[in-house]
Amino acid sequence: MNKEEIKKYKSLFWSSTIGSLISSAITIISFLMMNLKLGFIFMLLTAILLLTSYLSEFTSLKKEYKDNTVSFSVPSIIKKGYSVNPSTTKGKISWLTKFTFPTVLSLACIFALIVFYWD
Repeated sequence: MNKEEIKKYKSLFWSSTIGSLISSAITIISFLMMNLKLGFIFMLLTAILLLTSYLSEFTSLKKEYKDNTVSFSVPSIIKKGYSVNPSTTKGKISWLTKFTFPTVLSLACIFALIVFYWD
């Protein structure tokens, strides 16, 4: 992978991570102020931004380590430290588990918005 692609994935990862942190803070404030509809909307936004962040990291690692099917942890391209290699079987299971929480959260928020706030 060239430096331009890495830069693109890094900017997408960090902007969506920071956006999800800000959105989760607004979610907490909305629920504390008892504005549930706004809280569910920002919780949905948080889940979508988390999925975007995970997807950018997954895609960059998948492109970089497509031939490495042996080692479970590999040096991260986007952030410091190590990440799970998505080319191994255990890595695929780990990434599937990581994608499950924001997906279920977003579906629950969509369900709550439709059922409780459909006008």
